[in-house]
Amino acid sequence: MARDTRSAFLRELEQVEPRMAREFERAIRDVRDTAQMRQIRAAIREGLRTGDVATAAQEVLASLSDEPGFYAGVDAVVGAAFAAGANYLASTAPPARRLRVRFNGRHPDAEQWVRQNSAELIEEIRNGNTASVRAVIDDGVSNSRSQREVARTLMGVLGLRQDQTQAVLRAREEIENMDSSVLQRERLHGNDRRSLRAAMRRGEKVPRERVEQIVQRYSDRLLRLRAQTVARTEMNAALNAGRHQMIAQLVESGEVRRESITRIWDAVDGPRTRASHAALNGQQRPWGVPYSSPVTGVSLAHPHDPNAPGYEVVNCRCTERIRIDWRTAA
Repeated sequence: MARDTRSAFLRELEQVEPRMAREFERAIRDVRDTAQMRQIRAAIREGLRTGDVATAAQEVLASLSDEPGFYAGVDAVVGAAFAAGANYLASTAPPARRLRVRFNGRHPDAEQWVRQNSAELIEEIRNGNTASVRAVIDDGVSNSRSQREVARTLMGVLGLRQDQTQAVLRAREEIENMDSSVLQRERLHGNDRRSLRAAMRRGEKVPRERVEQIVQRYSDRLLRLRAQTVARTEMNAALNAGRHQMIAQLVESGEVRRESITRIWDAVDGPRTRASHAALNGQQRPWGVPYSSPVTGVSLAHPHDPNAPGYEVVNCRCTERIRIDWRTAA
């Protein structure tokens, strides 16, 4: 029997997180590699000439073919993690307790969760790409950038959140203006930080091609961070939801009584843990009753509840222990 502990759950998470990160980055590379660059450059050129950002962005997006099918691998990993969470929960039953129920991935509730949450994640990524395209073209118009600069920046920010795209655009401005603020950017490559610091000391402008290289490397590092954040958040949510779905199926079948189930919130002790989750640490709930943060008043079905506000979910490191008293389970 595998006991449901924080370390055991994190081992399960370690099995699926890297796969999601890889699939996310692969999907973005696929979108970039299949982009119709001739049409994209033409749309950017016309947008820079006329200042019509909306039309240029629309034409660029049409040439990207950023369709849901490009994210099939992301979709598959969400489903696999959900099933892994369910099977992990089932593995906590004692050997003497032969469960008569197996996880049914075709259960309507299971299918709905995977379908809905996978679709929402893919739509979030695609909406981010739409916002990034518009922001980069708008920046190009406002700062009289060349078509080449805009196209390179645009392809580099695909997959980033809107705030990350804005960070890329601000970093470019800081480098061009020899603003030392760029040296404080956490994701700036160490070699680039050193070369920029040296150039600023000498009072030398950074050549345009070198600016492009630094900005591209910064974008790549932000994309890796984005992939890791998506993997951590979405895989934690899928594993937890899968565990809950397995319990729901056990309760539905009569294999387990609701009264035999206790859930415990485990927060990580440390300064990085948000106050609302530190306050939840150790909070116990019976089956079917959500947790409630004493700080924000937000209700959460479990850590990484996809229905909770983003500020309660993104980069959360909390876990949940589930205790089933198998002696009284049925």
